[in-house]
Amino acid sequence: MSGSAIGLVWEEYPGGGDDFNLALALADGAGDGGYVYIETTLRLLHQARLTEARFARALTRMQAKGWLRLIDANERLYRLGPNRCTCSSKLCICFSGGNR
Repeated sequence: MSGSAIGLVWEEYPGGGDDFNLALALADGAGDGGYVYIETTLRLLHQARLTEARFARALTRMQAKGWLRLIDANERLYRLGPNRCTCSSKLCICFSGGNR
């Protein structure tokens, strides 16, 4: 469990509802860097109190908000937290979550 990931969700997650509950459930299994493996959805469904359909919609909303990014599809590794990137035409600079 990552206290810093949970704190980040509580402090900065935009909005509430199912995707907020899922963000908290993911943060509970994340490391301090916000990296989380989504190996099985059963624990997450129970923890976030979601049906499979609501889970899928919440996951999509989190990705659209930039709060969940796929890192490695084979490993099912994701990064949880706000996307703090500034991009020009040739370069993107990203800042990790937690330090404001």
